[in-house]
Amino acid sequence: MGRDTSSVLLSILGWQSVPKIPAEEVTSPSLYFNRRSFMRSGVAAGSVLGTAAAWSMVIPWAGIQLSQLIDLVEPMSTVRYVAFETLLDPTRMPGQRTSVLQWRYIEGLRLDEAMNPLTILATGLYGKALPPQDGAPIRLVTPWKYGFKGIKSIVKISFLADQPATSWSRFAPSEHGFYANVNPTVDHPRWSQADEQRIGESGRRKTLMFNGYEEQVADLYSSMDLRKFY
Repeated sequence: MGRDTSSVLLSILGWQSVPKIPAEEVTSPSLYFNRRSFMRSGVAAGSVLGTAAAWSMVIPWAGIQLSQLIDLVEPMSTVRYVAFETLLDPTRMPGQRTSVLQWRYIEGLRLDEAMNPLTILATGLYGKALPPQDGAPIRLVTPWKYGFKGIKSIVKISFLADQPATSWSRFAPSEHGFYANVNPTVDHPRWSQADEQRIGESGRRKTLMFNGYEEQVADLYSSMDLRKFY
């Protein structure tokens, strides 16, 4: 790795230090988030917030493409994966006092997924700074993946040669795979992923392969069995 990740990211965002999150405003981290995002040019993305539990809602994100950070960091040639860790602070994040997961929350991407233009580090939504309950100051948005990949309140980014052990995949590997690509043909063990409920709409809609981003991301997985690598 050529440069310190934290200093590079703060430089991109124009911050001198990570904003302190008021204790009374924080909720538990990194459980359910983005299901679909519609990327536009620059760093704004109108998106659909949703979960692997098959609901979704439209959210307009703002942030930076993760590739901008990676280009500045200049990871070594041996790097194949990018790992993310959330803030560990049970006082301000009381959900971390539970044993549902092994804290701190960890997620990861393959390097080529992280470099995709659709992958962003979000710092805002609805035209305002990202609020604590939605993952301030920085959260990951991967619009073609299920929501648990969208880690909140990121405090550490690591560049690795080997695939990281991620939180939900470690806790329930039969339900939450590392890739977590939206795939209506591969059901969750306890429910169908073929359709979803959009909040604010009546009735259900069909779930699209890769959340409608097949043209932009399908080539990342062209040689993979997506039923095995879910």
